[in-house]
Amino acid sequence: MKKLLNISKTIGVTVLFLLVVSVLNAQPRVRHVGGYRPVYTPAPRGYYAPVRGYHYTRIGGPSVTLSFGGMPYYYSYGYYYRPYGGYYRVVAPPIGIHVGVLPPGYWAFSFGAFPYFYFNGVFYRQYNGGYEVVDAPVGAEVPHLPRGARVVVINDLKYYELDGTYYREVIKDNGLVRYQIAGKNGRLETYDSAAIQQQDLPQEQAVAPAPQTAVPPAAPAQATPAAPLPKVGDVVEALPDGTKTVVLNNQKYFVSPANQYYQELIKDNKIMYKVVAEY
Repeated sequence: MKKLLNISKTIGVTVLFLLVVSVLNAQPRVRHVGGYRPVYTPAPRGYYAPVRGYHYTRIGGPSVTLSFGGMPYYYSYGYYYRPYGGYYRVVAPPIGIHVGVLPPGYWAFSFGAFPYFYFNGVFYRQYNGGYEVVDAPVGAEVPHLPRGARVVVINDLKYYELDGTYYREVIKDNGLVRYQIAGKNGRLETYDSAAIQQQDLPQEQAVAPAPQTAVPPAAPAQATPAAPLPKVGDVVEALPDGTKTVVLNNQKYFVSPANQYYQELIKDNKIMYKVVAEY
């Protein structure tokens, strides 16, 4: 009898241990960065990121209701929604709104003397046990453009813009491509980049085709001769399909399937591409 009780006790302890491990694994992962503790909650597999400005019939995941300035907002996996008729519209969060958890995939960095968190065009700073949406720090660099950013050319310089924030592409000494905040609130700004230091902190089912009725084969179409390839020195308005981006010697190039190298240039406030080499 005593042996049976010991076995039951051992099984009970094992089950309790497994339950504790399961609960801990289900908790958000915590990453310690520079003395503060941002919380990382993974988005579910297959989650589709919404596009700012678009309308949806429902919010794509669990959401938290927020109120700011007397207006309701819904926060879900780093995206903000406002009710719009019978839909939900993805919007930019207002400066000053607070959330309790950072979105999955955020990027942490320090700029000047302050730590920041970046996600899809939104910047956060720690505040009162949570995180506050703040203005984009002009001069800071981020690793990714926000989804939906559009290309604009101003004074023969290329920028990316979303919701009044401007980004300028820069290539670092190690070949990494970063995007520097060049303006906010709809206008470009100047800054002394040497005076401010930045530090990166440790951070569908297949559908069976419908049956088709047999159709007699059509007469073969006459082949259209392929357009001649541009030569080195030629300037074109668009890149060929299948072009890939590479960085060589801290310069960005576009390589076509025909192994032609293009370099971006701006002419009359319009983006063009020049063939600079071919192999």
